[in-house]
Amino acid sequence: MDYMIINGFNTSSLPGCVVTDFGKVEAAKPKGEKATLYGVNGSYRVLDGSFDGYERTFILYVKKMVEISSILDKFQSNDNV
Repeated sequence: MDYMIINGFNTSSLPGCVVTDFGKVEAAKPKGEKATLYGVNGSYRVLDGSFDGYERTFILYVKKMVEISSILDKFQSNDNV
């Protein structure tokens, strides 16, 4: 696969645009803190129901600088599909 679909926009519609690296896939890790239990040996992890975010880097090859701005315009601040 050498293209991406970003919020309904297919990068293969740009002539010469190729995704060369999709980055490392990581699972979201739950946030929490360790609580020390006194009177017993050990600790307990208290989760707060949220997750740590992660970053993923995609590498694309494009022929024109204008194509970069059209790709970046397709990303939203949240809820990207």
